[in-house]
Amino acid sequence: MQILKLVITIVIFFVLHRWIGKYPTPLPLSKDRKREILETIALWVFSVVVASMFMVSRTPGELAAPSNELWGLISLIQLVPFIVGPLLFVLLVNKWTAKDLGFSMPSGRAVTIYAIAVFAVIGIIPIFLGIEPIPVSDLLWALYVTAFVEEFFFRAIIQGKLERALGQNKAWFYGGILFGLAHVVTNTFVRGLDIGPGVIELAGQIIAGWIFGIIYMKTRSLLPSFVAHYVTDFRLGSIIVRLFL
Repeated sequence: MQILKLVITIVIFFVLHRWIGKYPTPLPLSKDRKREILETIALWVFSVVVASMFMVSRTPGELAAPSNELWGLISLIQLVPFIVGPLLFVLLVNKWTAKDLGFSMPSGRAVTIYAIAVFAVIGIIPIFLGIEPIPVSDLLWALYVTAFVEEFFFRAIIQGKLERALGQNKAWFYGGILFGLAHVVTNTFVRGLDIGPGVIELAGQIIAGWIFGIIYMKTRSLLPSFVAHYVTDFRLGSIIVRLFL
């Protein structure tokens, strides 16, 4: 199942990269590209280390079924290092605007339709395989943690800074790698994956990071990557089952 998922992810990536939509005009390169890279690394390390330290301070059982108190702590851990801190930095130090952060309507119609359609198809798998629907609380939680936090931080902040430092192709490439590496602690500590499955999962997460990165870059908007990111992982199917079936 893992191998099949990886192959499908690779196909989606190549189609999106080579044939769907066009890359936009590159963002202007930063006047101090080395500083831009250092800022990117610092933001990534700080955010990922804070989140990872929190996860290893809890047992996998606690994280699998969080109490209300733990939900609140997780929300705070996600909010400060992944959203508030980076947002204040790029607004006050880099002088970014809302448009720089992807808060605008998508500019690439073909990419938007492709992204949402493909991941919607993946997201409806539970309907056909009889997989137990995701709990409503987890569906709502994923809007914030899985979709918004990850897309805002890794695409708007990290990839935005990388494009200004390294150009377009290197931005989504390295951004995807950083996205995948940020999941290593979750894969090993929370999900308990062995080395083999863990490596396959990491490869899939890196390629998924490339996909979401290209979607964000070709549309210059967080909306398509946010929706695509949310409806996958069986979420759309769970929503349909709970609402209509």
